Amino acid sequence: MVSVIIAADSQEKKFLTALQNILSRNFKSIQCVGGCIDARYDGAELFITDAQGLDFIYSSAAIFVFKDSTKPFAEVETTGERLAIVDSCNQDAIKLVSGTKMPAVTCGLSPCDTITLSSLSEDSAVIGLQRCITCFDGTVLEPQEIPVSLCAQVSSFTLLCAAAIFILTGNIKKLSQVKI
Repeated sequence: MVSVIIAADSQEKKFLTALQNILSRNFKSIQCVGGCIDARYDGAELFITDAQGLDFIYSSAAIFVFKDSTKPFAEVETTGERLAIVDSCNQDAIKLVSGTKMPAVTCGLSPCDTITLSSLSEDSAVIGLQRCITCFDGTVLEPQEIPVSLCAQVSSFTLLCAAAIFILTGNIKKLSQVKI
């Protein structure tokens, strides 16, 4: 199971809720957000939590999502990889992540970002993977474009962040088959 730890300040409730909804619709997950735990699924693929209220997380692998420069409160011990997804527009978040020495996947609209939008319409988007990326299972993905269907309007960072989680967890085919 991969832990997804979302570091966002309290004003980012919309981002947190949107990302949580996308992931919970598409993955069996255990969620601990705002002090409430939903652990109804056996064989969960993701453990989704906000960064507040936890002291320590043991996990086989962890993805830290940095919407802003909020530090995660929890210490995380993993038996596998740890990496960060960061909004490339937020220099404070990039600075924070660089201090952790975790590998980072940048998401944004810049040609320098690892994951970007190639196109966006009301009901679909094309996600651009602009450089090679290694999934948690060791699979190396080459740069490519991934078409996705949208069922709701979400911010570009929320969409890119969700896409990064699908990709990193080895679910790139699932990403192109579901509605985000």
